Amino acid sequence: MLGFVKYRRLTPIALEELAALMDRRTQLTDSLTREKNRLDKEPVYTQGFIKESVAFLERQLGEVDARIEGIEASDKAISGLVARMTELKGVGRTTVFTVLAYLPPLETLSRGQMVALAGLAPYNRESGKTRSKAFICGGRAKVRKCLYMAAQSAARYNDVIKKYVTRLVEAGQPYKSALVAAMRKILVGLRSLVMNPDFKLA
Repeated sequence: MLGFVKYRRLTPIALEELAALMDRRTQLTDSLTREKNRLDKEPVYTQGFIKESVAFLERQLGEVDARIEGIEASDKAISGLVARMTELKGVGRTTVFTVLAYLPPLETLSRGQMVALAGLAPYNRESGKTRSKAFICGGRAKVRKCLYMAAQSAARYNDVIKKYVTRLVEAGQPYKSALVAAMRKILVGLRSLVMNPDFKLA
């Protein structure tokens, strides 16, 4: 199948550069959000400075995105994985780049290891006889944050994930808990896409 590429063919140097660029991309998007929020509150006297800052950050973000696209274009393994993994509706290129940059090769991990590394493994808080609802923690926050956004999109546009989330909510789970379950399903789906050229998850 076109785009089916094993992780083991990925170039370590390309992944190292991708991780560095994704780090910088996060810094820039966070800074842009802060500056744009300030712009609405600043007096007219200082708005010009903030607009200059926003323009600079947007220019740098564009340059970083161009570098990331350059890595994709020059590395057949990465471009193949991007094509394959974005077949899952709701998963965009940023999500794929994040998974590639911050997680070990998915095919080298068990399902439990993968879910734990992404910070999606459920844990119970227990104190004496008291036991609260399970929660997620730890893992790689950047991956978890990106998967959360992917799950929100998939819950709207991916029929499989939408039905899955709806079924959980109708069974009594809070919507956010259902989204976390969808995040796990998406991550497991991405692993299956990488490992099995015949796997499909709408």
